[in-house]
Amino acid sequence: MAQVSLKVFNRSVNETRRLSVDESVCSNYFFINEKIQTIFPNLRGANFKLTWKDTDGDYVRITGDEDLITAFTEMGNTKVLYVDSEPNQSANGCPYSGTFDLKSLHALARQYLEPLMASPQGEQVAETIRNLAAGFLSKQQNAAGGNEAGCSQAQSAEQKVEEGLKRLQEMGFKDDPAFVRKLLEHLNGDVEGVIRILSK
Repeated sequence: MAQVSLKVFNRSVNETRRLSVDESVCSNYFFINEKIQTIFPNLRGANFKLTWKDTDGDYVRITGDEDLITAFTEMGNTKVLYVDSEPNQSANGCPYSGTFDLKSLHALARQYLEPLMASPQGEQVAETIRNLAAGFLSKQQNAAGGNEAGCSQAQSAEQKVEEGLKRLQEMGFKDDPAFVRKLLEHLNGDVEGVIRILSK
């Protein structure tokens, strides 16, 4: 099997390394991605983007097999890939969380799930996936509901403070508004409690 020679320039550490892969897998994005993490251990589990330089001098991002095919076709004999580290944006523990786009993840899912779906256990696999998805959506909705409830409670407390402040001013209490506001916040808007404190 013919070998394809690549040069990979890791700009985060200013280092270039050579990589040889079989021609049959040189356009496999996941394989190339994994090989790059092997030769540059600092990228293992990190977020990074892969690009190539076109004839216009622009750096074009690679996110899947089709992008690799285009890049290698246009690059000719000298094939150079560029790697740039990106800030981590996910804390879910998935090593590929920031590396692949939606199209690539969909391709990965098809690669592993389609054989399972075609097996005798296919319906069971589908049911498991449906249950997992339903559970995930339920958690998301509950979290959203909790956030809305928290915002509503905060708004209600703030409204009580504002109403209490206005009421005290109408009753003739001209004390420092900032101090009175703090008292109202501390007493959860209890105007009578604030009056007792101010009257001492």
